[in-house]
Amino acid sequence: MTTQIGKIYAVQCGDDSRYYKTVRIVRNAMTGNLQSQISNPVYGEIPPNIPIMPELMRNRLMSMNNSLPFNA
Repeated sequence: MTTQIGKIYAVQCGDDSRYYKTVRIVRNAMTGNLQSQISNPVYGEIPPNIPIMPELMRNRLMSMNNSLPFNA
């Protein structure tokens, strides 16, 4: 997943297929973990220059957002 830092993907909205969101993957400077930055819904077609995020990648990224490093 570290090779995905800085890349932008599109995700079709589940409740209304006329809308999509963009997802940018960044590294959280405080924790060092990957984090997703999700835009507000945008009306229209997904531009051809923005790749669609695979479902598996989206699930893994969203689970990373919830995990925090353990400090003893």
